Amino acid sequence: MNSSTYFNFMRQTTYATEKLIAHEMEKLKKEDYSLFELVSENIYGRIDTKKPKMRPLIVRLGYEICGGKNWRKILPVCAAIEILNVSTYTINRIFDEKGGKWNKNRINNNIIAGIVQKEIASNLLNKASNIVDYKDFIKIKNLFNETNKIIYFGQFKDFNILKINIIENKIMPFNKFIDNYKQRCYLFSGKFYENSLLIGGILAKGNKKRLIALQNFGKLFGTSLQMINDIGDFVPSDKKPYKEAFKYYQDQYSDLRLGKLTIPIYLMLQNANSTEKKFILRQVGKKQTTLKDGYKLTNIFISSGALQKCKKLIEKYYNQGEKELKVFKESVKKDLLVTMASILKSSIYWEILKKIASKNN
Repeated sequence: MNSSTYFNFMRQTTYATEKLIAHEMEKLKKEDYSLFELVSENIYGRIDTKKPKMRPLIVRLGYEICGGKNWRKILPVCAAIEILNVSTYTINRIFDEKGGKWNKNRINNNIIAGIVQKEIASNLLNKASNIVDYKDFIKIKNLFNETNKIIYFGQFKDFNILKINIIENKIMPFNKFIDNYKQRCYLFSGKFYENSLLIGGILAKGNKKRLIALQNFGKLFGTSLQMINDIGDFVPSDKKPYKEAFKYYQDQYSDLRLGKLTIPIYLMLQNANSTEKKFILRQVGKKQTTLKDGYKLTNIFISSGALQKCKKLIEKYYNQGEKELKVFKESVKKDLLVTMASILKSSIYWEILKKIASKNN
């Protein structure tokens, strides 16, 4: 399947979903305009990027690959998953200190916005009770609530376990790190994709074998997608490929500044020479990374071999995920899932970093 077919399918799903979301926001606008302005900022910010969105798509694909018909009737669920996603971004921006200075008033308002967004999403999800029987609706509701909860388990691990130890100037053994890191990526993103595909499959009354395959595929795909997001933090700010609703140019290299231990940072610290390692560690705690320092970090990421090791890890996840889809017969929907998974190998981040590497040779 060519990529244009995939993106057209994703655009169709996105635009229908966003139309429903805009309708829901109008209800809040009439109820409380001031609250509407606060809550809608990030929701409309994401819509205004004009980018097709993956979260509504995976609900639809989970639904249709399990035999579901008339996907538009599950649009409230697609919208619920998309708004839940926005609510996590809204809260996570506080944790990651992204988008400028954070005073008490801004923090409080973002917390309120995130909570209200989650409630709007939950109310939309309740419309699924008209589509499936009560038993399946409870399953869907539980998966939705679990998705929201698990993300903050990941945040806890991010803040308290996967941290750079500046004082002792040492990193944990690789086996311990990679187990914690894989779990953190699963909690952040793997569970979201896993549960979203499962929700779609349950809406279509998919059989157990298909649901397990969707669950495993979603786990592998979502987990590796978070890893790619961490790698994307090392794309220089002047090379960012597109506008993002929740990330600014000054947010690049923020994981390192915040002392987080992601896969690119761990491998850089493990493989860099002593001078490079000291430079890397000096970035921890800084408010911003200059363009010059950013390129230096990116070059270390590439020259230390960390980039190639990251690619091998992602390829392993891709291959495992592709095997899970063998349960499904050949179809357009299966081709769409395979094409979606290929993002792991063809991410624009790989291309940008490859060009930077070639200039250094």
